[in-house]
Amino acid sequence: MGQDTLRTERLTLVPLREEHTEAVVEVFAHESMSTYIDIDFTVPENAREMMRRRLAFRGPEGMGHWAFLEGDTLVGIGHLRPSRELPAELPEIGWYLSPAHGGRGLATEGAAALLRHGLTDLGLTSVWALVHVDNEPSLKLAARLGFLAVGTAYHYNAEHRVHVALPAR
Repeated sequence: MGQDTLRTERLTLVPLREEHTEAVVEVFAHESMSTYIDIDFTVPENAREMMRRRLAFRGPEGMGHWAFLEGDTLVGIGHLRPSRELPAELPEIGWYLSPAHGGRGLATEGAAALLRHGLTDLGLTSVWALVHVDNEPSLKLAARLGFLAVGTAYHYNAEHRVHVALPAR
């Protein structure tokens, strides 16, 4: 698939692999992980199916799905891939952090690494984020990363804020 391993001060972002499945199921077992998603991931089989879809991804070089590791512990996952919701398969970023590891800036750190990878390493002209209108923590995270809110639209079966990040000039 050609994904790089990305490193931050505290995290290693590795391409998502089958061996991460049960740790991801455990992360998504917390009911808060399904709050802004149209699927109940507290049902383990739903989380495993999500993992199967992510592992089956075959897309542009350098894009895909990553596990966020703090040491040997999977604390979240993220993606940078062509959007299934936006026109022209624009590059879309997403992040999910275990509630057990929240409040320490790890989601920001992981998402920033994916954004930097897209805009700098891959030379993308934009990276898009779709954030549920009620997901205040992710809306704040998108603002911290420099995303510009450009509108609201119906995506993933709910209202989402549409954000874009552009390369620095």
